[in-house]
Amino acid sequence: AQKFSLGSRNSFVGLQSAKYGAIKLGKSDTPYMTSTGRMDPFASTPGDYNAIMGNSGGDNRAEFDMRLPHSVWYESPKMHGFNVNVLVSPGQNRSTDTGLYAQGEPDCSGGNSTAGLNGNAGQPTSCTDGSFNTAYSAAVIYEAGPLYAIAGFERHNKVNRTGDEIDPGTIGIRNESGYKLGVQYAFPTKTTVNFIVERLKRDAITPDLD
Repeated sequence: AQKFSLGSRNSFVGLQSAKYGAIKLGKSDTPYMTSTGRMDPFASTPGDYNAIMGNSGGDNRAEFDMRLPHSVWYESPKMHGFNVNVLVSPGQNRSTDTGLYAQGEPDCSGGNSTAGLNGNAGQPTSCTDGSFNTAYSAAVIYEAGPLYAIAGFERHNKVNRTGDEIDPGTIGIRNESGYKLGVQYAFPTKTTVNFIVERLKRDAITPDLD
């Protein structure tokens, strides 16, 4: 995967107005992800909160902390301390099981990729570790003085996680969603307290009891 080429990180074109907000098209960190970014005092260190936040497996795959490609999003102006950010990312997946990458993208829609691993150069050959059909992400933010509060929601449709299967058919193609509430307060002493509660959900496959 091309990690440092043009368009590999946050990049977009758009229109912005102080009165109406901004609408953008490109690749971006999701509103769900960025809404609590300031609450991660150990970002980019071994203590990064992504070890548990947005991460259902406790590994390097933080399913709800990602940068989404070919997205359209709206950022509202701040009104009475509130602003709203909403993003839609069509997976542009050409297969019914969302197991392929979008044309022109070096990574799968869910962020995973087999390209560049174990001598496998070029485009990924499969996207069975989180590639989605369409993703939606939103966050409502309130900021006033020392108080900062958020409510975030994100949903990934038809996520392919067959790469996790030990027994074929046990995981399959399902929807995933997450929501979180967060509050940050900065005291006059410069002490800052953060509180975040999050729930991640994956639609279950009903087991065959026969």
